[in-house]
Amino acid sequence: LQLPLMFPNKDLSEFERSNTIFHGTGFLYLGLYNEEYYVLLDLKSEQVYQVDMARVRPTLGEETRADILRWALPFFNKFEDLVRCFFGGELYDEDELTFDIE
Repeated sequence: LQLPLMFPNKDLSEFERSNTIFHGTGFLYLGLYNEEYYVLLDLKSEQVYQVDMARVRPTLGEETRADILRWALPFFNKFEDLVRCFFGGELYDEDELTFDIE
């Protein structure tokens, strides 16, 4: 998983630029997974999804949102789970969407 804000030489303007196509969709771009999936946070439910980059039309707004909703695959039940996994080092089962210790 590549999260732009994880690297010390990245600045907020790059993060903002990466999020441009997601303005108005209700999703926040967090990074890339396996260099082919967007990792997106649903701003209402706080669930984290992965979406094939090739399936999302970067047209700003409704078309982009429709593509996300159609192709989104659950990745983490909530943002806190992503943080626990990648910053706390806890083992996470992507298929079951649970931590191995639960």
